[in-house]
Amino acid sequence: MIRTIKLNLAGSPWCSVLSAVKQLYGRSVDLLGGCIRKVGDGCNTSFWHDIWLDDRSLKLRFSRVYALELAKDCNVADRVGLLDLIYCFRRRPRSGVEMQQYLGLKEAVALCGSFG
Repeated sequence: MIRTIKLNLAGSPWCSVLSAVKQLYGRSVDLLGGCIRKVGDGCNTSFWHDIWLDDRSLKLRFSRVYALELAKDCNVADRVGLLDLIYCFRRRPRSGVEMQQYLGLKEAVALCGSFG
């Protein structure tokens, strides 16, 4: 069954498109799922909040490590290339889930290599 989607035509066309995408997402239709974000030099891509590595934000994938981060609004250029991400945390990760997530994040960031 096809349902109509209400668009706010009073605003800009782009706002209407974003509104429609959001409404479809609420109905389990992910139009942006096939989109790939181009990181470029990393200055305009949020390290933790944007989806730039795999299919989820790093904030969601590594939530326990995110809780340790001192600068939660840092960008990719700030973090990739550091000798060790551990210096960006308020304390060292403890054993268990924190350590597993830290090692997973470290590996994922090391594998991303250069931007492009």
